[in-house]
Amino acid sequence: MSAAAFAAALAAIDPEEPALRAAVALHVADALACLAHGRRTREGRGLLALYGVDADPRPDTVAAAAAAIVRMTEWDAIHLPSCVSAPAVAVPVAVMLAMDPEDVVAAVEAGCAVGIALATAVGGPAALARGVWPAAVAAPAVAATAAGIALGFDDGTVVRAIALSLAGVSGRIGRPGVGPGGRPSGRWFAIGEATLKGIRAARAAEARVGADVGLLTGEAVAAMGDPAVARPQTLAVLPTAAAAATGLKPYVAARQGTNAIAAILDLVRTGAVDGLPDEIRVSLPPVAVPVVTRALDPRERLSRIANLGLRLATALRQPDALFDVAQDGEIDPRSLDLAARIAVVADPALDDGASGSWPARVAVRTGTRWTETTCPRVPGDAGDPAGREAALEAKLVRLPPPVAGRLRALRAALAAGEAAAVEDGRDLLMDHPPP
Repeated sequence: MSAAAFAAALAAIDPEEPALRAAVALHVADALACLAHGRRTREGRGLLALYGVDADPRPDTVAAAAAAIVRMTEWDAIHLPSCVSAPAVAVPVAVMLAMDPEDVVAAVEAGCAVGIALATAVGGPAALARGVWPAAVAAPAVAATAAGIALGFDDGTVVRAIALSLAGVSGRIGRPGVGPGGRPSGRWFAIGEATLKGIRAARAAEARVGADVGLLTGEAVAAMGDPAVARPQTLAVLPTAAAAATGLKPYVAARQGTNAIAAILDLVRTGAVDGLPDEIRVSLPPVAVPVVTRALDPRERLSRIANLGLRLATALRQPDALFDVAQDGEIDPRSLDLAARIAVVADPALDDGASGSWPARVAVRTGTRWTETTCPRVPGDAGDPAGREAALEAKLVRLPPPVAGRLRALRAALAAGEAAAVEDGRDLLMDHPPP
């Protein structure tokens, strides 16, 4: 994609279009709800301390810390075909830097579009299996895009900012675990630093620092990951309605296993499963299996969230814990025992996420009786308005009522284009309560 085509695509975004405003307002409320949950955890407080936002709340570092915390929750929005969580980065940057609601809307939508395009070009979910995190590739450009538009730069300057943000990007962050004190994980530090790099790239572009816009071609982006799975041709155009195509997560979990969680909960709700089963077999698309089957390390919060066996045991024994961002309590031995009886296998016949979901087939044995169900989509997926509302409400009802009320009011104000929405959003973003 040429620099001119990038600029034209960004210029085509209409922030006054009602459907776009509504989609972005939903994501702003969702991301800030994740932030409100995440900053109350030990890992979230560690990130706030790392970026020093309480002592020196500079806009750039506040946005970077917020992006890291939103992403840290593993409750944040995700676009499944590209495997990128762009709102986690775009929302804090846009809310922190924009001066009016139209710029917030345009910045978030553009950031999501650029993030989806880059993550898809680098290989999307298939890149994860090869050690490339699509979110790490896209995050600097998402931040650069959102920052440039929020600050009112012309489209050419925004494109140069994107090019500057991509310099040196590989997407290979390894398997960062927890620090010596248990928090925070290097994975979230990587997101915070990528966000900060993107904002600085926007400021550098404004200062007319030279940029190689050749880094915006599909071939250049594909080279940042693994050529075996890259799809450079997908960068020929930027996606439209990017915010609307990005789904909300209904539970704190790796999204690759969320359909299986929803399937188990549905079996319980309908009475098909009563009590604890003797055995569970889960079939997932091959691209989803590696993320949810890594060995469980109870000391590592992300491991507890991603391990599908433990998440399904949690759904059966302590369903309310599916909404617990902290994940720092003791694991009940009975949950560990049940998790050990859960098998997860790959089924190539299941969709790989291109249609906007990672379906799961779940078979449950109690005694000699097997019960099987397939979950093609979950509440919160793109194209499910009622499910998206439910996914957001699940976050809001678990916040203190005054915070939830402010987030609902912010969403309404931003969707209506009210000027006060920007200041309200910034106040919520910078509200860091004591532990």
